[in-house]
Amino acid sequence: MKTRYFNKMAKLLLLLLAMLIAPITGIAEPDDITVDVVIPEGRFVMFYLKNFEDRDFFCSYIRVQATVKDRHGHVVARRSIIARNIALPASSLTKPVEAGKESIKELENQFDEPRIVGVSDPKYRCEPKKVVDVTADQKVFRNVLTDGSLGPEMVWIPAGRFRMGDIQRGGSSNEKPVHSVSVDRFALGKYELTKAEFRRFVNATGYQTDAEKKGSCNWTKGQNWRNPGSSQTDNDPVVCVSWNDATAYTKWLSEQTGHQYVLPTEAQWEYAARAGTTTKYWWGNDIGTNRANCGSSSCGDSFQYTAPVGSFAPNPFGLYDTAGNVWEWTCSEYTDKYTGKEQQCVESAGRFVVRSGSWDNGARWARSAYRTGGEPTVRIGYFGVRPARIR
Repeated sequence: MKTRYFNKMAKLLLLLLAMLIAPITGIAEPDDITVDVVIPEGRFVMFYLKNFEDRDFFCSYIRVQATVKDRHGHVVARRSIIARNIALPASSLTKPVEAGKESIKELENQFDEPRIVGVSDPKYRCEPKKVVDVTADQKVFRNVLTDGSLGPEMVWIPAGRFRMGDIQRGGSSNEKPVHSVSVDRFALGKYELTKAEFRRFVNATGYQTDAEKKGSCNWTKGQNWRNPGSSQTDNDPVVCVSWNDATAYTKWLSEQTGHQYVLPTEAQWEYAARAGTTTKYWWGNDIGTNRANCGSSSCGDSFQYTAPVGSFAPNPFGLYDTAGNVWEWTCSEYTDKYTGKEQQCVESAGRFVVRSGSWDNGARWARSAYRTGGEPTVRIGYFGVRPARIR
């Protein structure tokens, strides 16, 4: 596999070198992984990747050297353009990855209309994702929708018992008291719900989100899930969705599939996020580097805003992004301490629990035990959803 992939990248290099000043360059092969490189108006680089293999791949980086000229045709800079942490699901559709905008912005302060005119010297590191050992009764499935298409990937979470709350101590007062909780078997989204999956719901129903009806998200007029104020791909988690919007989606999914989809309870969410662990994060007590997408560079990731789902390693239950990326709504009412409501799903409340932390919050918020809440109409560019199925 590595030899074949190297050959493909070598072909890409030859093609790029043969087209030193070209707005579009690329490579296309009939199998395995392909990479196309496009330079939209010379403002940045778009890598288009496709995985034809029947297994998941993860690219820690793909890099090209960019030649930049000013409006007079003078070479003013050469920059290394890098895209990092790219998840390529098995047999995936073409995945666009944007890179290099910061380089042009930096050069604009020094030169007259700098533009990328050519790229060369591609390098990469793409490897098959490691298989995660999970419990024997785990199954991954997708339910069929009425039009014959498939719903989101779901993972069966085995029944079990765990200690919920501030096990490690040093957490917030609302993470107490630490207590034992039993959880029945249920299913949870393998990934956070993507923008493409939410669009399918909107296109089928004509649904308008709270942000669209009220004209704002992030307290900014005109922003909503379609344009949240940051660049997103269809494989990024949908954001600017309220609890009302998240619940509307799960009700539609139930109607489409004939199964009962809901938001998870807070207890279900923490049980699934911990996946049998008792540490701050499912991988340990230190945030480490490049394990989650969170703010202030505290997680060592390379994402400024949302990361495409599955960009980091999954937890032992096979769930992705249970730490950071976007906050995830639950169906449990928020209380300042545990009272038993964390195990209940309600249809109305002043505030609902959200979990996981986000790209805008530090590592402390990404802990498995961290909790906060929001009113059902709250819609922010780091609030998303992960559906559950109980029957």
